[in-house]
Amino acid sequence: MTSNTRQWNTFQAAIFAQVRQCSRNVVVVARAGTGKTTTIVHCLSELPAGKSVLMCAFNKKIANELTARVPAGVQVKTTHAIGFAAIRNAWKFVALDDKRNYNLIQNLIGDKWSDENKGNLAKLVSLAKGSLLGPESSEDEFCALMSEFDCGPSDEPKSPTTAKFLNAARDTLEDTLAKSNVISYDDMVYVPAKLGMKLPSFDVVFVDETQDLNKAQLALVKRSVKTGGMVVAVGDDRQAIYRWRGADSNAMPNMVKELNAVVLPLSVTYRCGKSIVSLAQTLVPDYVAGENNSEGTINRNVTSDAMMKSVKVGDFVLSRTNAPLVRFCLQTLRAGIPANIQGKDIGAGLLALVNKSRATDINGLLEWLTAYQERETAKLVKSNKAEKVDELNDRVEVIRALCDGTDTIDALIVRMKSLFSDDDDANKVVFSSVHRAKGLERDNVFVLENTFKPSASVEESNLAYVAWTRAKHTLSFVTIAK
Repeated sequence: MTSNTRQWNTFQAAIFAQVRQCSRNVVVVARAGTGKTTTIVHCLSELPAGKSVLMCAFNKKIANELTARVPAGVQVKTTHAIGFAAIRNAWKFVALDDKRNYNLIQNLIGDKWSDENKGNLAKLVSLAKGSLLGPESSEDEFCALMSEFDCGPSDEPKSPTTAKFLNAARDTLEDTLAKSNVISYDDMVYVPAKLGMKLPSFDVVFVDETQDLNKAQLALVKRSVKTGGMVVAVGDDRQAIYRWRGADSNAMPNMVKELNAVVLPLSVTYRCGKSIVSLAQTLVPDYVAGENNSEGTINRNVTSDAMMKSVKVGDFVLSRTNAPLVRFCLQTLRAGIPANIQGKDIGAGLLALVNKSRATDINGLLEWLTAYQERETAKLVKSNKAEKVDELNDRVEVIRALCDGTDTIDALIVRMKSLFSDDDDANKVVFSSVHRAKGLERDNVFVLENTFKPSASVEESNLAYVAWTRAKHTLSFVTIAK
């Protein structure tokens, strides 16, 4: 069915009417499975003729998909691509070097600090870039990031003072902003946003997944629209689950305020069964099921044994944390069913921790993990960062689970490299954290219920909403026996 004969719902019609006027900035609050991408693409045909248009995609994969769907003349780019082009225009020859942050810190610190403190400094600098902090930013601004993200100086002997740590962060940011022939991935957005580099400007700028962008990315979006032009920001504030990596948790309300935007809902989902939508309404009351949606099925109190007997290729198994996924994924593979765990970089991070142990056998690694867990937990508690203990425990428990059934460190490493991937493979059972499953859907979804904390905070509630709304037909809540 073509877009000219398609029956649009009242929410979509209101969005098209507003975009057609091209008179005010628009923020579209698009709930899960509501036809967001289809709606955005159709908006392009509603624009007055002759308008220059930029569509900001969340990542390269989505950018490639959108490029194949939009009319000729519409530019589709990620914010990183926009920023990289601006740097190349200003600094001429520039190459991407993932080691740039490490090299800047190494040149500044040398061997005076431990690897842990260098890692914490690198994390603080990266978060500062996303938050648009610079050498001139206040101590309070840096300390707020250190506190929230646990990236300050450690309490080990010869650890730098907070003042020296902050000075090192400021010096690294100053070096980052100095003209160079290499930049890092986060520099692609930070440098042009912070230095105000010249960007191409457009009559209309669409931005997708607004709730997941950091302040530097949002700054580039706003600077890409011509004076008197229009921004159409689309996102779901209840799918804001990336604060832990620096996304601006207030991105949606801030865009409304700063752009003086009209807010329009997109609330009818065509993905989820009606019973699943009813459940999601307990968290997101304005969520609405399409009248032709199936009823859907919700299964409660499913045992892990029952899940393992019924799970099949094409299903999702979702968890708030990664550790529980390992055991079930290994069981699935042993049963001869293809499976993987989402997150190639997760495997890389775990491998780095194994290498840090310098263990030569599995027993030695397990002993080191116990000591490491106790030591790091004590540090977090002493620093009033007890909320970070769950993350620490998750990493350690994943490695312990992977050790089960392996005889050597080499065998463990092979298992790590083979188990974790970034493939969304419909021919496998995909085991995934909720973060990795965002934007995806399956007919059948198993949720490991007691890994969630839906009442703990807004972001925890958001995680539950995202998990539930991956299911099209059947949503099963699995209770893991303790």
